[in-house]
Amino acid sequence: MKKKALVLAPSVGFGELIRQLLEDTAAYTPTLFANPAQALEAARARAYDVTILDAEFESQALPQLVAALRETNPQMHVVVAPVEDRPDDPILDELHADAILESPFYLPNLIEVLEGLFGPLEQRDVRTLRSSAGGRPPRRQQARTAQPAPEWLADVSQAAQYLTRLSLESASQAALITRGDKVWAYAGQLPQKAADELGRAVAEHWEDEADLARFVHLDATGSDYMMYATSLGGDYILAMAFDAEMPFSQMRAQAGQMAEALAVAPQVEMRAARVDEEPQIIRMEAGDDAPPAGQGAGRSEAAARPSGTPGTPSAKIQGGRSVRYVGTEETLGESSYDLHYAYAMIPRLPSHKLDGDLSEKLARWLPQLCLSFGWRLEHLNVQPDFIQWMVSMGPEASPDTVVHTLEQHLSECIFEEFPRLRKENPSGKFWAPGFLIVSGGQPDAELMAQYIQQTRRRQGVPRNG
Repeated sequence: MKKKALVLAPSVGFGELIRQLLEDTAAYTPTLFANPAQALEAARARAYDVTILDAEFESQALPQLVAALRETNPQMHVVVAPVEDRPDDPILDELHADAILESPFYLPNLIEVLEGLFGPLEQRDVRTLRSSAGGRPPRRQQARTAQPAPEWLADVSQAAQYLTRLSLESASQAALITRGDKVWAYAGQLPQKAADELGRAVAEHWEDEADLARFVHLDATGSDYMMYATSLGGDYILAMAFDAEMPFSQMRAQAGQMAEALAVAPQVEMRAARVDEEPQIIRMEAGDDAPPAGQGAGRSEAAARPSGTPGTPSAKIQGGRSVRYVGTEETLGESSYDLHYAYAMIPRLPSHKLDGDLSEKLARWLPQLCLSFGWRLEHLNVQPDFIQWMVSMGPEASPDTVVHTLEQHLSECIFEEFPRLRKENPSGKFWAPGFLIVSGGQPDAELMAQYIQQTRRRQGVPRNG
């Protein structure tokens, strides 16, 4: 028989998170309340087996509240989630609770506590909320009229680029903005199919009255995540996916910070790449002082053009030096290619540098692959610590297809050509998990540095690694 659980929390988002978890165990029938008086009334009408109490209520009233709840059923267990910045609050001792959850709060601890009180769960996999299309149809979204959306969010290119920048400062695996039932902008490490799943989960479960927090299982990755969503005004919603065991308070704080940042138009210039500029010549940098990503080399056409066939990147590049491939030798019509995306990847192992023969091979392989798959290469910059490129493609193409395809084929080429690198990295994947995609323009040096630092941090690589 299922245990009856009373969840009492002033934060609807936090309470709903606990309610969903208990329901997904298939061992509990949870009821959520945000009002103590209503919770007491329900407890008097129904004998609950356990009360899970969020201590965010007025602390001085908590002992009386717990005592009143126990009077309704002396056998009822009480589990308390302390306020995060007051884990040692003396008032907790006065509650005589059966268990005090760890601070900061994370859901696996709650399951362990409940198993200690009631025994092991028969269905232990409690993180199986499916967000696939097989679920019930998305409910129609109704805009929050009290908070209009920032006007600048209507520029999808600007929204995507600014979201990318902000996501690098968070611990999320993915961040997306939805508009109605559609994904408006996306940034993060997860594939596009996973982003679409997250968008469907937001559309299905979003309520206008409060933030949304719940576990989601993404079929695209086969993994579980914690999703936190909050309104940006109008019919725009910010949703972030975190590792499933990340403390709730950190997720809520990071989502709130990102929402505040998105409420104001970015102050940095985000120039879209033009397609009607003068034709540019292929240039290769052979100096040790290669310019930062997105800047020209400043060399004359005669000095920049390598020997051999004009306009062909065939010059020999010495070890430790960078290769740079810029533009095309003809103008680009918007009728054929009207979408521009810049990408960046870094080696999985920090000790693997993109220099010497490897940089020369990459400068040859990547243009060939783009040509083979029908993407027009506009820019290629190979630096020892990263590779960055920009392509133009038709609107029917998916931007994440480019990076996944090149990631796979370049890894195969690298390990076949350089067996030593394959021996040092037996994963079969040369590139680090996660990549950078910027719509409409080149990432600046600051964004590149943030991307590299965030990726290494997620890998667990020390700063000096």
